[in-house]
Amino acid sequence: MKLIIAPIGPGDSGPLVANLQDALLALLLEREIIRLLVTPDRPTLEELEKLSALVKGEREQSLFGQFTQESIRYFQVQQGLSDNLSGVIEDTTAAKLNEWLKKLRLLDVSEPDGFVVRGSVKNSDGKPLVGAVIQAFDRDMRKEQALGKAETDDQGQCIIRFSSERFATGDVPSAIAPLLIVRAFLSDQQIGPDVIRRTPTPDEFVEFKLPALDLSKWEQVTVGVIPLLQGQGEGDQA
Repeated sequence: MKLIIAPIGPGDSGPLVANLQDALLALLLEREIIRLLVTPDRPTLEELEKLSALVKGEREQSLFGQFTQESIRYFQVQQGLSDNLSGVIEDTTAAKLNEWLKKLRLLDVSEPDGFVVRGSVKNSDGKPLVGAVIQAFDRDMRKEQALGKAETDDQGQCIIRFSSERFATGDVPSAIAPLLIVRAFLSDQQIGPDVIRRTPTPDEFVEFKLPALDLSKWEQVTVGVIPLLQGQGEGDQA
């Protein structure tokens, strides 16, 4: 399993959610890091077994649903994360999950020299944007060096992987991490500003959102009026 990267919350979907659910199933539910309790305390054995099955159902869709959230809430309570009991993955909960993954040697460290950029692009209404291109660069003094690019899938997400060889060459001394710059494009038009991470982690998450169209007054009136004209023309045709 990969590092759990915050934030992740209800309604999210894609690789980050699937990785989280794998951790919940393998590390928490199966290895009893979430402890079963005796009635009236919760969760009981029956509740935990049912919850595990329901999380597996959400895992099939890589969707952060109510049962994933309920599992996380149990974990937060039992781990004493008193300020973070919402069932949402934020920095503190992510750190505690990763701590357990490392302790049980479930964290994938087969590529210690590898870096990952996980990108997400959404429309102005918050829906996934398919076919956008995300590009990652390293900046050395005055020039940029391409690290990789990828196109978003039907979940509006993509992954870029690269090794230190892509950015360390020519650096004196050799850099241990890039000065990371990430950009998103749709039909060669950049979406939002650059995302810059000066000290990136080996697994970074970046999100872009397509800005809402700035309609003129005439366009706003047209959008509102045209639906009202349907069936008002000659012969009941607009």
